[in-house]
Amino acid sequence: MRYTLIHEITKYLNPLTNHFIDKFNTHYSTLQKRKFDDELLLYSINSLLTNALYSIHNNYTTGVLPMNRNKYITTIVNGHEIKFKGCYKYSLLFWEMLEDLNYISIKRGQRSYTKICYSYITLLEPLIELLTPYLKNVNLLPLNNCIILRDKEKNTVNYKRCKLIRHKINLINNYNKLLLNTSVNEISTNSDFCIQFHRIYNTNFEKGGRYYEHNGLVQCMKSSLRRNILINGQETVEVDFKSLHPRLIYTASGIDLADDFDPYAISPILFGLSDTPEVRKQLRRLAKFGLLILINASNYHKSRGALDKEFNEAKIEGEFDLLPDDLCIRTVINALKKVNPNIAKCFHTGLGSLLQCHDSDIAELIIQHFTDKNIPIIPIHDSFIIAKEFEHEMHDVMKSSYKCIMKTSSNCIVETK
Repeated sequence: MRYTLIHEITKYLNPLTNHFIDKFNTHYSTLQKRKFDDELLLYSINSLLTNALYSIHNNYTTGVLPMNRNKYITTIVNGHEIKFKGCYKYSLLFWEMLEDLNYISIKRGQRSYTKICYSYITLLEPLIELLTPYLKNVNLLPLNNCIILRDKEKNTVNYKRCKLIRHKINLINNYNKLLLNTSVNEISTNSDFCIQFHRIYNTNFEKGGRYYEHNGLVQCMKSSLRRNILINGQETVEVDFKSLHPRLIYTASGIDLADDFDPYAISPILFGLSDTPEVRKQLRRLAKFGLLILINASNYHKSRGALDKEFNEAKIEGEFDLLPDDLCIRTVINALKKVNPNIAKCFHTGLGSLLQCHDSDIAELIIQHFTDKNIPIIPIHDSFIIAKEFEHEMHDVMKSSYKCIMKTSSNCIVETK
């Protein structure tokens, strides 16, 4: 669970908040010469206790703790800037106090220039026991920040809520309300999930817009585990658009593909490897990464570097064990261009964000259809998890949504994974 800053006091937590304010003042009595600001301290501690309570309610004991100072000043909710009523300093001091008193443990993130740095907080039994009596008061609301616009540096920015954007906000609010009343369970680990979604656009509302799960628990799950998901106790299927992004480019270019065309099919012989089904499967997986990177990257050197990094990190994780460590990435890129000569002009152009807008608009129509019928679904970008009894309806809705956005059904292939 990602801890977010609460902007209003959770009044029913005031007794516990006051209990911890007393502990805070005692714990830090020698820290500073002047008295702490009571109002800032109240909001800071109440906000963090509310997050902890929601974590317990949703069966999570570990969450991502924001350490960015800017997060404790203002935040942008659906395009509007809201000032946090608490204090960055007090919030961090409170977590440190809880850690000192063995109420929580904190795994602090290591600074990195290439990856986002997260710190993780785990609630320990003494704090869980104090919060448990308040669970009966929890009234979960849909995720309030559901449409996010980011600039080129990936900072969240303000935007005007025109009629179209208000419609998108209302749609995702209704969808999240449905999900709040939906049971999602992964049976092999007996894990229950409370899931909510937001959409992220990049620089403007014509780029990006994909649906992202707020805590990333189901979307980031391995596909082998997603097969074990139950929705409201029912077995599910995952229905997928086959090779969606390449097929969207071919469709926009007016090129009709054969149903058996595979844009990711590159031959092991090019690399001097044995031509076996297992090797082909791993090469195809690498080629899928590669083609998506070629579409998203703004130039050749970035795409080559990104694919090389993706390959090396996957090798460390134990993937691609049948492929040599010194596999030539340049050969992978050249092979993809030979397989897809008619769209090679679109490589290294940064076209990915525009394609994401197309696939997110298709997803919007699919989600709206099933939300209106009170049928919960879970989007995994270009595939959708749904109760098995609605599998055929999902196939039909995905095809009709594709046709509505692309103005043709050409190159649209839908299959159950």
